[in-house]
Amino acid sequence: RVRYSAALPWPPAAATQGASLQLIDAQQDNGRVGNWGAIAGLDPGQPRTLLVLTNIWKYDQSTDEFGADWRLPTFDDSAWTNGAALLYWENANLPAPKNTPLTLGRITYYFRAHFNFAGSPAGATLKITTVLDDGAVFYLNGKFLFALGMDTNAPIDYGTFSSRTVGDAAFEGPFLVSGEDLRYGDNVLAVEAHQINPQSSDIVFGMSLEVEGSQAAAFTPGGPNSLRADLPPFPPVWLNEVLPDNRTGLPDASGQTAPWLELYNAGAAPVSLENYFLTDSYANLTRWPFPTNTVVGPGDFLLVWVDGTGVGATPGELHTNFRIDPTAGVLALTRLQNGQPAVSDYLEYHVSAPDQSYGSLPDGQADQRQLLPASTPRAANETGLPNDSFALGDVRLTPEAWVSFAWPTRPGQLYRVEFKASLHDPAWLPLAELLATGQALRFIDTTPASGGQGFYRVRLEP
Repeated sequence: RVRYSAALPWPPAAATQGASLQLIDAQQDNGRVGNWGAIAGLDPGQPRTLLVLTNIWKYDQSTDEFGADWRLPTFDDSAWTNGAALLYWENANLPAPKNTPLTLGRITYYFRAHFNFAGSPAGATLKITTVLDDGAVFYLNGKFLFALGMDTNAPIDYGTFSSRTVGDAAFEGPFLVSGEDLRYGDNVLAVEAHQINPQSSDIVFGMSLEVEGSQAAAFTPGGPNSLRADLPPFPPVWLNEVLPDNRTGLPDASGQTAPWLELYNAGAAPVSLENYFLTDSYANLTRWPFPTNTVVGPGDFLLVWVDGTGVGATPGELHTNFRIDPTAGVLALTRLQNGQPAVSDYLEYHVSAPDQSYGSLPDGQADQRQLLPASTPRAANETGLPNDSFALGDVRLTPEAWVSFAWPTRPGQLYRVEFKASLHDPAWLPLAELLATGQALRFIDTTPASGGQGFYRVRLEP
């Protein structure tokens, strides 16, 4: 089931004329926004960005020698650290944001980044712009691509010094190199940055990568999607409930009533949230990283205080570095996906009064979210109705004028959907009998009444 919207966090290009919205990995959950991308046909002469200057890189600054395998796309870099460029140790001002500090005292630093290329390498030219101190060698999919400030007439290893000294790193380039080693789909750029000597007082690395002269592969009717790539599985962790204006509800360990967000693991195995983030802005998907070793157990609820006080505000609790709006806003659970941040789940909430919560009903899904009758931190969300009662919700009118609505269910229960064009009609017209196999059902009436109104009810059948 896909709940597409022509607005963020869905790819903005998908809402433009002639764009193609494509599933990235058909083996993974197609209901996740992070599994979709947008592409349109481009002029062969129009540059396309593959890596931005502040790209997230995997990096290693503790190993002296990897051999050649670390340059290959198949190399396992899961133990490497993630960081956004510029990666640096530098006191002077730099021409781009200083994002990830490095450690001095090494000769060589190793970096890797994935990117997707949807096109043909024939005739492609790559444009490299760097902010670098001192030298570096660049490899594309395991093959030598380019070197800057390095003597390439002799073998290069961990102990090779740069052939130049850089005072304060500045923009260099663009350098034009052949894109013949590009691959359709996932690509890996590997970079080793070298110092002039072990006593060097600074290290800086960041770069952007563009391609031009290659025709983009856009629409692929009847063929493989041009954006296809292998993605890691999406774990069954959901944004389950948010209380944005907590006045009289659950306090944190310091006794403060603050806004909170609840996550729920609907799966049967524990899920690590390493390399996962929370944000209240689609413009900054890595705003607050989960602390190392944060795990949500199977069937467990995890509470996060979205109050802007920071991780260490109260011992044993999670507090974000941002505070959410008390009446309406967005929250997104994001992860690193082939080196880039992507949305795993998102929740757009709106409340009309203090102490009112908004979330999933039933738990552990994103299709049905609504105002909740009571907040239930670290517990299952409730309908507020008797056991045999339920409420219809998430009512929609499709562009075809079809009526759609949903309701919470008990597995194994039979439900009967009935209709009247007018409440003055003597009898209800049966439309469907549906057997619940999960915690919710949705009904779509593809033949609505022509009179402009209609009435529906759902009955429990014995």
